[in-house]
Amino acid sequence: MTDTGFIGTGTIGAPMALRLLEAGHRLRVHDARREVTRTLEARGAVHAPTVREVAQACDVVCLSLPGPAQIEDVVLGAEGVLAHARPAAVIVDLSTNSLALNRRIAYAAASRGVHYLDAPVSGGRAGAAAGRLSVMVGGDRSAFEAVRGLLECFAKHVFYMGAPGLGTLTKLVNNQIFLSASVLVQEGFVFGAKAGIDPDALEVDSPTAPDVDVDDLAKALGL
Repeated sequence: MTDTGFIGTGTIGAPMALRLLEAGHRLRVHDARREVTRTLEARGAVHAPTVREVAQACDVVCLSLPGPAQIEDVVLGAEGVLAHARPAAVIVDLSTNSLALNRRIAYAAASRGVHYLDAPVSGGRAGAAAGRLSVMVGGDRSAFEAVRGLLECFAKHVFYMGAPGLGTLTKLVNNQIFLSASVLVQEGFVFGAKAGIDPDALEVDSPTAPDVDVDDLAKALGL
């Protein structure tokens, strides 16, 4: 049994990685900031000093990185995952990436006999810690089925959306819908307040919202 690799153990990555450890998976972790892997190491993870070492040691490599620039370097760089990946390895990109880069990586991976899944998450750090994230996945169906059990360690909802890039596109649509709804809610409160209703009286519990960030929209569109 080989280790699962996890690159990027920051705000969202660390609780996802911890859920994998708690589920009994062997984990090899790497982050550009050495100090952020120590908590995971204390729980049984093995520290890998380089991305190359993760790629060489693992059949599945998960990524949780800040954005397209970091993803491109970690996956496509000379010392990146793809250059040193095992045959038929699966790269699971849990980051918010650009649609164009998703598809470029998927093509480059396929040419090397490696699977790349774009699998952005929604639900934030709290959702990751509680195992209640939503994950939207694009890429090869058989590769998705092979890693579905890993995703379910930190996700309540796992959606397979189809071809490479469609996981990212789904998150983009999700974010747009939520942001649009947020504007309507705000306008409703303003309307009510101007009409003489106490805003506190209008407040109601709302369903758990996705971890929407306007920057996510720009990343997904490649802006």
